[in-house]
Amino acid sequence: VYAGIELRQTINGTQTFYPTYYFKTDGTFSSKLSEIDWNTRVDGSYQINNNKIFMQFSAFDGKNTLAIVSDGVLRKNATLLYKYEIVNHIPAITFKQETDYGQIQKLTFDGKGKFKTLGFRNASARDEISEFDGEGRYTIKNSQLIMTYDDGRTLEKSFFYGGGKYMAALINGSTYNVIEDSSLIPKK
Repeated sequence: VYAGIELRQTINGTQTFYPTYYFKTDGTFSSKLSEIDWNTRVDGSYQINNNKIFMQFSAFDGKNTLAIVSDGVLRKNATLLYKYEIVNHIPAITFKQETDYGQIQKLTFDGKGKFKTLGFRNASARDEISEFDGEGRYTIKNSQLIMTYDDGRTLEKSFFYGGGKYMAALINGSTYNVIEDSSLIPKK
């Protein structure tokens, strides 16, 4: 899996986009890691030739060419895409993401199957409850994260490690950075 953070100028100002690609050994790829079928869906095909990945999308006539910069790094125009690994375990760790709207989301895993999530919003942000907010138990296998909340909700998300051993995670197609905050680790 490769992912990056792309800033684009829009009519409403600068917005953040997260280009993500799950390249499969059969020559197909998925570009929608936020979908529940991310691991089986096919959004197009690709070929590697002369340090370039040539991509053809299935749903429309779109094409992409990614340059192979080095082991674990691709380039899409001016955006660098970094390699994320498929995982079967999440250690005791906290991840944080800040959105364009000033929202902050923290996800803490205790490494033993419990999680806690917490969202913060600033005054200029939309006052919405994140679907992640809450706590409960989790399992992960082949980067398919299943979060079962204490209130009975269940969410399934894709989850990958990247940027070194535990520097960042790609959760549901969005990048989260590692932070130091043991106060959010769920208590037994």
